[in-house]
Amino acid sequence: MTMIAATCLMSACGPEKNTTTDSEPTSGESTMTGTEAPTTGASICESYLSEEDDSTAMTITIVNTGAVPLWLDAAGCEGVPAMHIAGDAGENLYIGADPCPIPECEELMQGDCVRDCFDCGQPWGIRLDPGTSVGVLWSASDGETMQMTAECGPGANCPGECVAGRVRPAGTYEITVTAYMECAGDCECAVAEPEVGCALGTEVDKSQPLVVIVPFEHPQDTVVEIPIGA
Repeated sequence: MTMIAATCLMSACGPEKNTTTDSEPTSGESTMTGTEAPTTGASICESYLSEEDDSTAMTITIVNTGAVPLWLDAAGCEGVPAMHIAGDAGENLYIGADPCPIPECEELMQGDCVRDCFDCGQPWGIRLDPGTSVGVLWSASDGETMQMTAECGPGANCPGECVAGRVRPAGTYEITVTAYMECAGDCECAVAEPEVGCALGTEVDKSQPLVVIVPFEHPQDTVVEIPIGA
């Protein structure tokens, strides 16, 4: 089970061209409260295994329905659009992939104990022109941060922090998206393409926020569109 949760589709374009990727969800690891490893019984190592979950990853599409360009913050190494997805506890279950990712517990148990950082070249933001859209896939499961023991992950660099997949509770969740109507600096696309939402190559100053909140039901809703514009 992959622990990373959403992939940015920077090639999503006009209202009739909201395409989504078939690739594995990749942004935004959804992590729960950290848990210490169990200390007794046969379940010591089994507790690190990810829970089986047959739910479908959700497609989230942000569409600029207004008449002027909008600018979004980018999250994580993939440069997915920043958003807040909250359940009952209010914590953000949508987090961009970290340049120093926490390994999956099952990988450590199998001896794949690479703990490293990489230069992911994160975009500074996303420009969304009128009629364009950007989409992400959000994983159907959450992650629990745990502490791998040397007993269950005996290889070099294996003991330490890891993430295990957990089934997301059914219920009502809310997506909050903030777009900005004003931008100062180099606010054009790094690679200009007609009718395509694209990444900004430099840091800019964004102002005049426009906030939209859209509720959805998990696991029933697998496609959510977020119209935003002015």
